[in-house]
Amino acid sequence: MGNRVCLVVGAGDGLGASIARAFAAEGLTVCLTRRERNLDRLEALAAQIRADGGAAHAFGVDARHEEAMVALFDRI
Repeated sequence: MGNRVCLVVGAGDGLGASIARAFAAEGLTVCLTRRERNLDRLEALAAQIRADGGAAHAFGVDARHEEAMVALFDRI
């Protein structure tokens, strides 16, 4: 898939985490989002992906708020 980036919303555990790991295994840089109160889980997932040779970044963003998501896209 080349030099691509994907955004996985709700990536802290379960299905979101599995999706993030799968994209990272395919060579994509994964940007993981979850509400800030769960940022520890998200940062742990990003660390695991990096330890496995992938690229991952964790962002505490509530996807229910459009302005927060727009700001995130500006950062990414």
